[in-house]
Amino acid sequence: MVQCCVSLARVIKPGRQVAVVAADVFCLRDGAEIHTATALASIAMLDDAKGAKHNDAKYHDAKQKSPA
Repeated sequence: MVQCCVSLARVIKPGRQVAVVAADVFCLRDGAEIHTATALASIAMLDDAKGAKHNDAKYHDAKQKSPA
């Protein structure tokens, strides 16, 4: 039976536009730590103004295309 899980995350390569990150999940089972999962991801860095403008444009386009 799994007693608890712990996730350890780290930044592999920081960047202004894209960052590469990784995470490992370990579960404690019968007193032993077992490596359960690994994740590797790239994350786009958006500033608040650019992200808000991008999302508003998507919403506006979708609303225009949907039937009334």
